[in-house]
Amino acid sequence: MPRAGDLAYEEAGSGPAVLLLHSGLTDRRMWQPQIEPLAEAHRVLWYDARGYGESAAITAPFRPYDDAVAVLDAAGVDRATVIGSSMGGRTAIDMAIARPDRVAALVTAGSGPGGLAPDAELRAGWDAVEVAFEAGDLERALDLDIEMWIDRGPVFDQVRVWNAAIFARDDENDHEQELELDPPAIGRLDEIRCPVLSVVGDRDQPFMLEGARILAEGVPDGRLALLHDVRHLPSLERPGEFNDLLLDFLAARG
Repeated sequence: MPRAGDLAYEEAGSGPAVLLLHSGLTDRRMWQPQIEPLAEAHRVLWYDARGYGESAAITAPFRPYDDAVAVLDAAGVDRATVIGSSMGGRTAIDMAIARPDRVAALVTAGSGPGGLAPDAELRAGWDAVEVAFEAGDLERALDLDIEMWIDRGPVFDQVRVWNAAIFARDDENDHEQELELDPPAIGRLDEIRCPVLSVVGDRDQPFMLEGARILAEGVPDGRLALLHDVRHLPSLERPGEFNDLLLDFLAARG
């Protein structure tokens, strides 16, 4: 498997480059439903963020968008359409502002710009997860964490397995060392000059719905795609519909 320093990544296909950034509940494996359709006409790169999957632990302050650029550098890619889910979407937004020379277009799923303050409902959910985890009840912490975002069913079960692996390495990772864009993206959306597709499920957390809308309306060339009866991970919950959106967006870019 190729590596970009401390980061494990994979690639498939050929053509214009696409870079996939996973959510904070998962690792790079969440993108499996997208790899084959995208790779028919694109060079697809996907990687484990620092502290996830097969990438190295977090040992010092870092900027997630710098890691994304490092993957492109390792693969010899100048510019890519950057597609990010949740946490990965926030990184992709920061990257489009900090490194516009590397981002040809931007797609986010269940995400919004950094600098937005979480609402009380979301903070309460996170607090409940932390209380369960600190009490040593890992099973309850996992269930509470995923129930905030995904309905019970096969997708829930798969995400739970991935999230359990993240919890298992929590003691050796310090995600508070992730450095956000300064000033944050919320006040800089007009700096994003590439085309933007902001995808969100209509049953996602209200905070994510608002963030997705703010992104689409705040950039010069933005579009909001609202998916019916979908929660936080549309690429897994409704892969066919999500893939169609991606392929149409990419085709329009040439």
